[in-house]
Amino acid sequence: MSMDFPGDGKDLMEERMKHTRDFKEKGYKGNSRGNFIQAPFATLEDLFRKLPESVGFNVEMKYPMLHETEEHEMDTYAVELNSFCDTVLQKVYDMAGQRHIIFSSFNPDICLCLSFKQPNIPILFLTDAGTCPVGDVRASSLQEAIRFASRWNLLGIVSNAEPLINSPRLVRVVKQSGLVCVSYGSQNNDPSLVQKQVKEGIDAVIVDSVLAIRKGLTRDQGNVNGSGGSNAKELQQRVREVEEAIKKEERIEEEGSSAEGSSNGDSNGNGNGNGTEIRMTTNAGEDTGTEIKETLRALRT
Repeated sequence: MSMDFPGDGKDLMEERMKHTRDFKEKGYKGNSRGNFIQAPFATLEDLFRKLPESVGFNVEMKYPMLHETEEHEMDTYAVELNSFCDTVLQKVYDMAGQRHIIFSSFNPDICLCLSFKQPNIPILFLTDAGTCPVGDVRASSLQEAIRFASRWNLLGIVSNAEPLINSPRLVRVVKQSGLVCVSYGSQNNDPSLVQKQVKEGIDAVIVDSVLAIRKGLTRDQGNVNGSGGSNAKELQQRVREVEEAIKKEERIEEEGSSAEGSSNGDSNGNGNGNGTEIRMTTNAGEDTGTEIKETLRALRT
């Protein structure tokens, strides 16, 4: 694809390229050499046309925040925020069909704009959760992200995984606020770290290798089931031991009852000292038997 436009077109394109971030840092645009683009960009319309409707889209809206434009010394050449949102929304409504779509953005103003302009497509607020400094307080921490998303009725937040791994209970804090909780980041490439979040009820994780993480989680689940099977065997063994103890106690009770009867007969002529002693032993046996039976019921339930 050539950038050699007739007349002043070439000069105009070169001038526009000079204002991009990559050109300022490297002296050229990332996918270009000289006046030629090596490969065309895929547009949102291309994706709608070429991918089946069964494939859902997470449309991440990238738009710099004020502090980012200052940090990277970006020029004042920009598409106005409302125009940017309107253009994307128009394309989505024209071509989405029955496809499942969600919007997401690190920029709080983009999330607000999308929320005001349409009520049908859910919006997720992306946040670094305090892992790096930002100039917008709404994006400065996980707490602020929860407050912002709750106030403006967003679907949920997509947080850097680091705070959720360091303190997994934060997953429940997000969910108890009525928000969907998702995480992203390089730490999610470790199945054991993902498992920590899964145990706390995280709704989704964004990973580089879906297959590797799925295998890791499946393996961990298999280990849990295996230990569960071992525990079940131990429980069954314990039940058998208790049942045997109950039978033994029942035999002791029967022998005690027989001994008590003969003792009563002897007590008519010889006193009741032995009879009293046997009754005490029998009562103690009854207490022990009751205890064991209760234990057995608890184990069975």
